Amino acid sequence: YRAHIALAERFGGIDTSGTSQNDLWAWNGITWTQLIPSNSPGSPSARDDFGMAYDAARSEVVLFGGNDSSGNRNDTWLWNGSNWSQASPATVPPAREAPGMAYNAVLGQTVMFGGTTGGTNYLNDTWVWNGTNWTEGTTPSGLSGRIAPNDMTYDAALGQVILYSGISPDMDTWEWGLPANFGSVNVCPSGQTSPAPCSNTLALTYNVPGTDFGATKVLT
Repeated sequence: YRAHIALAERFGGIDTSGTSQNDLWAWNGITWTQLIPSNSPGSPSARDDFGMAYDAARSEVVLFGGNDSSGNRNDTWLWNGSNWSQASPATVPPAREAPGMAYNAVLGQTVMFGGTTGGTNYLNDTWVWNGTNWTEGTTPSGLSGRIAPNDMTYDAALGQVILYSGISPDMDTWEWGLPANFGSVNVCPSGQTSPAPCSNTLALTYNVPGTDFGATKVLT
């Protein structure tokens, strides 16, 4: 979603005939409009189960991987509102489909987690995109591999990327933010019993070089 122009954009996927597509559409709240890149056919291949997030700092959509006619991909594409361009990062995450991706506005980075290389071969690696390169992040041992294409989002009030469950054995909640790694939250609203264990108070402590600060968020 491009907040500054109030447009939601979507790419590719599988149509009703089971065929992968590589078309791009924008929703303005009333109608869908197909976006035709001016440098077409310089677009990602037709595919599904890719990761995609909007990088607000650089005003571009970031797309990674997915599955096309050749199998799982590990390419990175950027959409600036007019054209697609394929990035050439020095470090590239392994090919995958169905990862979770979300943009953290506080850190100015896109976070990607998990996915699969096929079937139940779930990945539990964490990667961060800074606009030019991917860097592997730290994944805690308790965060299991999973498919999470629709289970990551950004919580602007807390400045955290939130990951909930996904296709995995665990109904757990994790956050990614300062100091830029995942940590277990285990928080649920008052009266809710799942995911467990949980409490009604979330204590956040951030450690930033040269600065120490913290906050407590009480959920009611």
